Amino acid sequence: MENDTYDHQLMANKYITTIKTALKDFDYSYDKDVYIVLAWQGLKATDAYSKLTQQKKDSFIKTLTEYRTNNEIIECK
Repeated sequence: MENDTYDHQLMANKYITTIKTALKDFDYSYDKDVYIVLAWQGLKATDAYSKLTQQKKDSFIKTLTEYRTNNEIIECK
């Protein structure tokens, strides 16, 4: 495993709940499912994400689509 992916593997395996909590602490105006979906967005290339069920991944896509539809998205520059 390359070093640049090792960090993401570690985050996916050990810190997804911590990332979700940090996002929620920053802005707690959304449903808890939104924060877990946002936490996974940068970790889709990890083994942990690939091991999620397709049903869970589909649920993430649905939640993210609803979030983007209902909110103004400001792209990073």
